[in-house]
Amino acid sequence: NPANVEYEVVRTTLMPGALKTLAFNKSMSHKEGIKLFEISDIVLPSDNEVGAQNARRLVALYSSNTAGFEVIHGLADRIMTCVQIQPEKTYGA
Repeated sequence: NPANVEYEVVRTTLMPGALKTLAFNKSMSHKEGIKLFEISDIVLPSDNEVGAQNARRLVALYSSNTAGFEVIHGLADRIMTCVQIQPEKTYGA
């Protein structure tokens, strides 16, 4: 049984949960910014006998009073390196 009504529906995206967590923690000091991530399964429509399939997804969120492109770029680069995905040959051309 689900812990509450919020867990009775399967998730098709992780973003609402990340934004809800950010909103819940907005009273925290943002001096260093807030960084959070979640890796979890979501449910997507499928043509199989069940009509749905699980897919693993990652959501990462960075919130700060200053620009944070370099933080997000660094995170994306690190994730791509860890999962051994190389940039396409046209990248940076």
